[in-house]
Amino acid sequence: MGENKKAIKFLTKRKNDLMIVDDVRKNEMLARLYAANNQQKKAVETLESLLRLNSSNSEYYHGILRAEGIVLQKGDIVKADQREQFLEIMGKYVQVLPKSSHHTKIIVTHLEAGEDFKQRFYEHVKPQLIKGVPSMINDFRILYKQEGKAKIIGDLLLELCDNMEKEMVLKLDDKEEQDPTV
Repeated sequence: MGENKKAIKFLTKRKNDLMIVDDVRKNEMLARLYAANNQQKKAVETLESLLRLNSSNSEYYHGILRAEGIVLQKGDIVKADQREQFLEIMGKYVQVLPKSSHHTKIIVTHLEAGEDFKQRFYEHVKPQLIKGVPSMINDFRILYKQEGKAKIIGDLLLELCDNMEKEMVLKLDDKEEQDPTV
């Protein structure tokens, strides 16, 4: 009803009541309300607490980016003037949530095709290749539709395959020899 302050007050004052049992939904709603009420810092803090519970929810990352002024739709390339801010924000989560790969997927999805994309894509897929994640290729359907990325992905994967056949490493400058199943 547009009464964001009342809704925030209700949700924060009643957090210990039995009335609200779904903490995740409550925090998702709080984050939306904070953002709608121009309390971006609180929105980011709330979304970060949700990321600690589920680091593979892209809506949380996009919510943080929106709160920081970067609005990206599915498949959008980040604007040149927001690129550094985007990489800084997402880089923070690469450090804070190292076991998750979802933040790096968001990075490669929203970067323009080029050398930086190629390097970041490699960093993203390397652990998946080593683990043998079968759905990895399907996971990047959105990238195939973005200008120039399909060729970079194809060339990179062929290069990695070639390196494995010749030297049993993914990159020629790698010191770590890989298992033949990679």
